Amino acid sequence: MTEVVNVVNLHGVTIRRCCASCEHKGIEADGTRVCTKMQLKVKSDFCCGLWQMSYGLRKLRIKR
Repeated sequence: MTEVVNVVNLHGVTIRRCCASCEHKGIEADGTRVCTKMQLKVKSDFCCGLWQMSYGLRKLRIKR
């Protein structure tokens, strides 16, 4: 079982560290997730050493 790791962006929003939140995530026409950095088909909960938070999640804020 993979350990779930969370990180916090600059605005205090908790983000799950996995392929789904990565800047290098790509999705093929059939819905298969691809790591554009390593050119591998991956599962959504996959996380490698090249993980980088996506631009949208870095900018995400939650109004309170």
